[in-house]
Amino acid sequence: MILKSGEEKRQEEEVTVQEFKWAGSPEEALQGKGKVYLTTHRLIMERESEGKTARVFEFPLKAVQQVSTKGLFSKILWLEVNLSEVESDVKKVSSLEKKGFGTLQIKVNDPKAWASEIGFRSRKE
Repeated sequence: MILKSGEEKRQEEEVTVQEFKWAGSPEEALQGKGKVYLTTHRLIMERESEGKTARVFEFPLKAVQQVSTKGLFSKILWLEVNLSEVESDVKKVSSLEKKGFGTLQIKVNDPKAWASEIGFRSRKE
């Protein structure tokens, strides 16, 4: 993960994306284990594949419409994101598919801390 000018890394963690629903259907290419990075501007997930690092998904925090936590013990971070802002190197997405909102469930160690940071940084100006 390469930081952009003026951007700082806030958190990173090995996680499992349990579900990324795209237009109402789970998008399997964007699910599974990987490393998620939270910066002051973006949320990025990368995964090692055949000795190379692939960007599973990336979106600016301004694309986050809602953020919350789910479950008492399962430690799930739940996000709703504007699909027009999502980029991926593992799934080729047409502009027709990038309409509306998708939901994302990520298993992290401290979902409240992630939700708080994302909520703070995704506030609309």
